[in-house]
Amino acid sequence: MGNPGWGWKDLLPFFEKSVNYLPPDNSLRKLEEPTPFDPALAFPSTQFPNAHAKRQIINSTTPTFPEPTSTGSAAPTSSKPTALPVTFGGGPMALSYPPFAQPFGPFMIAALTELGIKQIVSFCDGSINGVQYVASTLQQAFKLVVRSTTRTGYLRQAEELGRLDGNPQGGSLTVFTNAFVKKILFEKGTSKAIGILFNNTDSSGALNGSAVSTTLTPLYATREVIISTGSFRSPQLLMVSGVGPKAFLRRHKIPVVVDLPGVGQGMQDHVFFGPTYPVGVQTLTSLSNRTFQLQQLQNYTDNDADMIAFETLDRQLLKTIGADSLAKLPQGWPHLEYILSPGFPGNFSVLTSNPNTPEFPLGQQYATITAALVAPQSRGNISISSGDMNDFPIINPNWLTHPVDEAVAVAAFRRVRQFWSTSAIGTILDGQEIFPGPNTTTTSQILNFVRANLMTVWHASCTCSMKPRKDGGVLDSRLRVYGTKNLRVIDASSFPMLPPGHPQSTLFALAEKASELIKEDHGDC
Repeated sequence: MGNPGWGWKDLLPFFEKSVNYLPPDNSLRKLEEPTPFDPALAFPSTQFPNAHAKRQIINSTTPTFPEPTSTGSAAPTSSKPTALPVTFGGGPMALSYPPFAQPFGPFMIAALTELGIKQIVSFCDGSINGVQYVASTLQQAFKLVVRSTTRTGYLRQAEELGRLDGNPQGGSLTVFTNAFVKKILFEKGTSKAIGILFNNTDSSGALNGSAVSTTLTPLYATREVIISTGSFRSPQLLMVSGVGPKAFLRRHKIPVVVDLPGVGQGMQDHVFFGPTYPVGVQTLTSLSNRTFQLQQLQNYTDNDADMIAFETLDRQLLKTIGADSLAKLPQGWPHLEYILSPGFPGNFSVLTSNPNTPEFPLGQQYATITAALVAPQSRGNISISSGDMNDFPIINPNWLTHPVDEAVAVAAFRRVRQFWSTSAIGTILDGQEIFPGPNTTTTSQILNFVRANLMTVWHASCTCSMKPRKDGGVLDSRLRVYGTKNLRVIDASSFPMLPPGHPQSTLFALAEKASELIKEDHGDC
């Protein structure tokens, strides 16, 4: 897409650099079949030796997975893959598995493999078609499991290395909390970024305790300004600062610094949806019981969607449903993701709910396998209602506005119903489909249901795309804003296209590569 240096081989070292990949504790997960772990398959490159300081491969045997079988309502089993006792990576972000696995998971694996979706070891090797438990950004501390975040990873690392301002040995990083940026400052009469204007209402000031003003304060850059305010706010900040579609800026009486039509355009997102069934295994529906919920809070580690799968649809099916244009995507690019949702999401207001009606009695367990569109063709946009960052941006996602997305959504819904018809899941079914129900069968009925009940997977991106300016791009291949000087955007809005997998790891890789580009441009600053 006109971005040299951003291919898989170029980015792989940066994926590796950010992660400390830890094995699952299968003694706590209590599964018949241990969750497999093979770091040699996950991250084979050694271009960043320091990122692999903790790599200790004890057993590199690759697990194999025969077809699972089911007997009664017990979890289906297969020959046990080798779980490797290793620590792999050494990066700031811990990546591992929760100590609790959803009981519905083994049945989902068995159902999908029964219909030809293979069981894989990892989603971390660049090929994600298949089904498996998914790793999350969390880390174990003794018997506690806590989230691994940029605060606990990157910022804490900076603190430990003495890089924060206020360090007696000369730190260089100052962090302002509760600081709200209002505008990018440009040198008068030019498009050279020289700083920002922000409002800080936190009396504690920066992390070193210094005082800050509660009024609008300019902060000037010595080298450049880097915007990382996300897929919604980054294009908004550019526009209120005068960088965006000229006619649109003038409509809001914003002085034009750079006429850049692509700002805020081309938004991509994943959406998901799916039918719900009553089941005979424990799911998150149990948490609708307040007493049980309080008992479980101490053990809960946010692993409601701990199993996922990806599938590339058959070319003939794509042609049949009028979506053959998707066949032009790179080989192996999946069209659908299947996500374990162990509960009754309904319209996604709350996964742990139980309607407690005659149709949905209290105490009944429910489960859902949702389908997500991961090759979306619909495009949304971000606009502004004023020249003030205090006014929320206008978000127009435009989900399911492209006929290909409509066709694939219906096919996905029918595919999920096939999973629920397998012998593997049949052993735990406790009744027929309850949402939307078996009478929803025609294409129009299914599409209407999907439209009324879909939800974002929270992967909005591409609103300041890194691609050629003539193609609607906002950033060049070094993440610099076209037509400006000393201004970059580094976040999910920078993506030229939304990758099919969950983009968290891609964001960390993007940031790691961006840091190298910045150092190259400024002499290893």
